[in-house]
Amino acid sequence: MDPNADFSLDEVEARSYESHEDQLFQTTEVEFAEIGAPRSEELPDDDEAPDQDGRSSQKRRASAVAVEPVLKRHKGLFNNNYLDLLNEDIAEAANQIALGAEEDLPPSQLGLTFWTPFEKKLFFEALSKLGQDDICGIAGRIRTKSEIEVRQYLALLQDAVESREQDGNQGLEYSMEMENHPAAVEISLPCCHALEEAADALSFRQERHEEIVEQRRWGECWNITTELARRMEGGRGATKEPKFASQHGLGFTEVLRVKNFLQLSERIFMNASYAENNWQFVSEEPPTIRATALQDFHSLLVSVTKKVVLTTLFLAESRIRAKRKVAPSARGLVRRKDVEAAIASLGMEHSRNDFWTNCARRLRLEVWDDESESQVESTDVDEEQPLSYDEVEKVLRQKPNMTGPADTNGNLFTSGSIPRDAESSESEEDNDESASEQSDSESSVIMDEAEHEVNEEAKEVLKYSAYDFPETHRTREALRHRIRNEREQEAYADAEDARISCEAELEMWRLLQRQPPEPLVKPAPIERGRRGMKDVEDIYDVGRQWRQRLQFHSEWEMYGTSAVSAKKS
Repeated sequence: MDPNADFSLDEVEARSYESHEDQLFQTTEVEFAEIGAPRSEELPDDDEAPDQDGRSSQKRRASAVAVEPVLKRHKGLFNNNYLDLLNEDIAEAANQIALGAEEDLPPSQLGLTFWTPFEKKLFFEALSKLGQDDICGIAGRIRTKSEIEVRQYLALLQDAVESREQDGNQGLEYSMEMENHPAAVEISLPCCHALEEAADALSFRQERHEEIVEQRRWGECWNITTELARRMEGGRGATKEPKFASQHGLGFTEVLRVKNFLQLSERIFMNASYAENNWQFVSEEPPTIRATALQDFHSLLVSVTKKVVLTTLFLAESRIRAKRKVAPSARGLVRRKDVEAAIASLGMEHSRNDFWTNCARRLRLEVWDDESESQVESTDVDEEQPLSYDEVEKVLRQKPNMTGPADTNGNLFTSGSIPRDAESSESEEDNDESASEQSDSESSVIMDEAEHEVNEEAKEVLKYSAYDFPETHRTREALRHRIRNEREQEAYADAEDARISCEAELEMWRLLQRQPPEPLVKPAPIERGRRGMKDVEDIYDVGRQWRQRLQFHSEWEMYGTSAVSAKKS
């Protein structure tokens, strides 16, 4: 299409209204796209989609078996303590800070900067999650401190660590052992199931409350199913009821393709090849959409469309006004380039090619090509394989006018069946690996297993390390001694983690007001090994201290003042 083609105002509004329906749904899980996939209004119904020879789609449907919803939630007893725990986690996630009972750090002043206890808490929370290299992210979490102030605080902490390392006794007193670092808590599978039951009971209670509110507002049309969509839009032999939507307060659905909302959820967004994101493993009923959600989509559509139209008119008037200064007879028309400029100024994308091209890989869909199967006279169903993601993306990157698996005949469709061959092959590989490991252990040198592992690790360090260790007996013995000490610390840290996990699981059972199916046995305490100041990597520099060796140079030192001034201009 000619970019300088003329359009009337009505045409511009209609086209922008239609094209930006794609961009509108970018912020949601439901997507309507015109490029890289069939137009939303051209998605055929299952019974209306013609087959190439009348047998490919039927064969695919016959091969599909009824899937039992293994992930279906079970209704349980509501637990108020679990609700309090959930609210605490939500508050921590919203505030990006752990609401613990630990004491606050005292306030302090660093130069001209004053740090409050709350700011310190935010600082160390962000430091533990983002790392010391993300200065901008840490400052963004604190919000009241600049990047320079955060960097100054980090430099102060680093200087304190280095000063403690130089003093042997003080460094040993304040050194952080492995067991002092907080680790993730592990709970048993029965406790996980009990927590899932409490979560299901809470979700049932919440959903029931929302359903009552929706039913009071919309009546029988509060949940839009496929049958209601046919009554509003027709299809599958059903005639469209023109006044049905308006009589039930659903007049806003006239600008939406409700059937496509449901089909996209059923075929794409909720049709992954694994159970957690496949609707067939969650419920017997196909996906539906609430009337309130459709109303939100309509409001968003109207808002974005108004913004695009107003921006387009403003840019068109500016262009026409500037052009009439040179050519007074210029026509006052809105052109395609005005719409494209408006889209660019609003930060929107011109097309959704990338979204639909990467959709199969992102959602882990199984895509089948029935067109290639119809060309073969005899095809074994058991030998059918879905297309690879590279093949799917190659087809979707073709031009829209080219015949491909994404045409209106529905030659490409997804299947939510989980590949059993892949699972069996994975189990066979696991068995082979376990057998090889067992044979290797039996053929190893007869010695103490722990000492053998120490010697092997020492050999690996001496042979493959980037640091040139001296090949002496004293070095090897010192290295083995350090490795033994580290392993003792790891064993003690594992025992401490097991003890903390046991206490946390007991607390979960008390919170759920239930008893564990089997009594929990606390792990036996392990004797603590010799306290060590440093590990092997602290003694031999293997790359951890790269910040100390890094030399920073300004741009004017590297490129000169003339290059920097030219870059700024």
